[in-house]
Amino acid sequence: MRLALTLLLGSALAAPAPSCKEGSHLRVGYQKFGALLPLKERGLLEQALAPTGVKVQWIEFPSGPPIMESLRAGDIDVGMTGEGPPVFAQANGDTFVYVGCEPPAPRAEAILVRQDSPIRSPSDLRRKKVAVNRASNAHFFLATALEMAGVPYADVTVVYLAPADARVAFEQAHVDAWAIWDPYMSSEIRDGKGRVLRDADGVAQNIELYLATAQYAKDHSDTVAVVLREIGAVGDWVDGNRQAAAQTIAAAINMNPLAVEDSLIHSQFRGQPMGPECVANQQRVADTFLGLGLLPKAIQVTNALVASRR
Repeated sequence: MRLALTLLLGSALAAPAPSCKEGSHLRVGYQKFGALLPLKERGLLEQALAPTGVKVQWIEFPSGPPIMESLRAGDIDVGMTGEGPPVFAQANGDTFVYVGCEPPAPRAEAILVRQDSPIRSPSDLRRKKVAVNRASNAHFFLATALEMAGVPYADVTVVYLAPADARVAFEQAHVDAWAIWDPYMSSEIRDGKGRVLRDADGVAQNIELYLATAQYAKDHSDTVAVVLREIGAVGDWVDGNRQAAAQTIAAAINMNPLAVEDSLIHSQFRGQPMGPECVANQQRVADTFLGLGLLPKAIQVTNALVASRR
């Protein structure tokens, strides 16, 4: 059954589709981390799609929730987010489809505290302020880490802040801890401003996801397949040229190249069709947020798979 589902989803992406019209555009929503950034900087997607006449437009976002909003509005065709944003979007009635995922990267996110903090374990976060981007992969990780530590979610003051604002709040001691992902995480550690209280290893999978509007995935499955293929190509380049990759990414996001190089150790860039493991993980994320009373209604992740929209 698991193999059949994987093959079904894979074939849905690989199935031939009408050729893209000359001059058509692919609008990609990306963030300052993950495979899409080096893919953009290297120009590999443009090269791969040039024979089809598809022009690539890159649109930067600060985090996953705004990417989901733009997918809903039809302002982008394809985007990448962490685990949280899609389940909130689906619960709010948004129509999109999962088109791919990456291998788990649990060491690419963590709860940070300042170097001089007396906090030594997640159990010490009771009655403390913790910054996190709402509805993000880090939000799910934080909720799960607290549960595993025996700390009720309600016993922690969760402060919802976008990464840039959370960084300021963390460094200025307006919050006691920060649940965040790479490369912000590695940057804080490299600069000596934070230390890892707990990473997601054994707590959360931290899987990056690729999504598209339902219409785009249906009409341009060939283009979506090229995107996933080129993500793998840029992943191969990063693996074999980590220092050069770090320099390229650091220049694009104005960050210490050594911190970026640290972050690249924690992840694999491999775009692949949504398999059973990714689907099961997303359902766990949805069920966790529902149990916390943060999701407006229960959802079935399988309803947002490519095969479910055909």
